[in-house]
Amino acid sequence: MFGAIFLVVHRDRVNLDSVKRYLTYRNLEKNDSGQTTEFSYTQDASNAFASLDGTLLLCSDTVLQLYSNSGLLYIDEQVKMSQPVITTCGPYAVAYDVGGNDLYVIQNKEIVQTYSSAQGCDLLSARVNENGYLAVVEQASGYKASVKVFDDNKQLLLTENVSSEYVMDAILSPDNKRLAVVTIGQKERVFNSTISLYGCEAGDLIASTTLENQFVLDLNWKASLLWVQERDGAAVLDSDLRMLGSWTESNQYLQGYSLDGDDYAVEVFSWYKTGGSGEVLLINEKGDAEVSHAISGEVLSVSAAGKYIAVLTTDMLHIYTSDLEEYSTTENNGSKRAIINSDGATMMIGVDNTRLYVP
Repeated sequence: MFGAIFLVVHRDRVNLDSVKRYLTYRNLEKNDSGQTTEFSYTQDASNAFASLDGTLLLCSDTVLQLYSNSGLLYIDEQVKMSQPVITTCGPYAVAYDVGGNDLYVIQNKEIVQTYSSAQGCDLLSARVNENGYLAVVEQASGYKASVKVFDDNKQLLLTENVSSEYVMDAILSPDNKRLAVVTIGQKERVFNSTISLYGCEAGDLIASTTLENQFVLDLNWKASLLWVQERDGAAVLDSDLRMLGSWTESNQYLQGYSLDGDDYAVEVFSWYKTGGSGEVLLINEKGDAEVSHAISGEVLSVSAAGKYIAVLTTDMLHIYTSDLEEYSTTENNGSKRAIINSDGATMMIGVDNTRLYVP
């Protein structure tokens, strides 16, 4: 009864996420500002980072590691890479070497799949969907590239060889039935990106759409919508590649973005190349800029998860809710990147150390 009264009285300051954070992180030692004790790892300029179910995944040119919030090491795998990249989806992550041959899929605090491309067939990109289905783009003799799809049992389902244009990326639908492939080509001195949609069972071409004078930076397929991050903004397509809407800003400079929010994309633009004065925008499912918030300082990173958004500047970490109301702030003491979890807790990543900020 007393607990119910407390929640009613403090309902403006207490929500389910704050209770969840208290229960999840109550055993972690924190300072007055909510930052936990930092833990260290080997400094490496090639380090790639990602959050996986609240843990920190790190891949450098020599090691693949998975840490708990307190620095407990779950995975410590020796690797050999030159340009490590990590992509995540749901409970899965894939770490791979761009221009190399090795790939690792991680789930439940362990490596569940490895893949090595043939010599001369270097990896270009790799993504895993929320069901563990894997799409791999690699070089192929006689073609611009080859896209391979593996199911959750590591069995090869589909090989799609592309000879017309250079393949930049590929992503699988959440229902495992469709594959979207991004290619880039030139027409009349203008580079255009094309997204082609294939069926995963027969490899048949279902649809295709061209984004004129745009370069695709990133993709995220959430439910029935394909979110596309472009050089100058974001676009939203349905599962048949019909354009639902797009937003572009060619007069400002893109400082950061995230496609990982529940039903929105985050864009941060500035009037200056090095930042200093700009705005954070939310793009909705119709491709419209729904709300914006002014921000000052050089933006170092942008991250979204669930209904929370983290924008890290050289001076501060700003956490917003999905309506861009400021939820919490803390000083940045040397962090270069921030990765937010769906409960609002945020990993503040430095050159050779990480600490967790719990609002």
